[in-house]
Amino acid sequence: MNKILLIGGALFIVIIGLGLMVDANKPEMQTFTDAEALELVETDYVAGDRESEVVFMEFSDLQCPACKGYYPLIEELKTQYSDRVAFVIRDFPLPFHIQARDAAYALRAAKAQEAFNEMRALMFEGQETWGGNTRAATFFERYAEELELDMVQFNADVESEAFRTEVANDVAKGRALGVNSTPTFLLNGEKITAQTVEQFSQLLDDALAAAESTTNTTENEEVETEL
Repeated sequence: MNKILLIGGALFIVIIGLGLMVDANKPEMQTFTDAEALELVETDYVAGDRESEVVFMEFSDLQCPACKGYYPLIEELKTQYSDRVAFVIRDFPLPFHIQARDAAYALRAAKAQEAFNEMRALMFEGQETWGGNTRAATFFERYAEELELDMVQFNADVESEAFRTEVANDVAKGRALGVNSTPTFLLNGEKITAQTVEQFSQLLDDALAAAESTTNTTENEEVETEL
């Protein structure tokens, strides 16, 4: 009995020790206000018109089947509204998707070589293969090779502390905005729900019309002030 207790105690200490090591390797979690969380920063991936008054933001998990399902729909929207809307994609790897965080790091490494869209497409295409696979990193390396990326830089970037911090900040910003599942879509800071391109398009059209109306009102007020 004593031997069993000693072994059990030793295992408990090892488990606690490993847990502390993992926590020590995690970037320090920052806190953000709503305004800070919505502000676009240089490290954000933004497609379309970055200066647009209409910002469509997606919090995504690369291992999430629903994110994969929405992927072609959002890509179509990006094409249709590329000159009028800012499309922002942020990472929100869920805790129970074990490979999602490594996928996020690999995607950032591809982004550093201007291959964000290409890598993301390959990751969603192969999601069922690498998702849940303990050797998922080898698939990400294959994708990088397929895209003819500089592998020395890619592998170094995958381990980059800076990219780990960027992903952690995306998660913290998502939490500040009430994100708890993926995909979560925000339009000018407000959560939206839609199932089809048409439904999303209607929401975007309404937001664009509202932004134009606000701009026209402001311009008219400025003219009246000058007079």
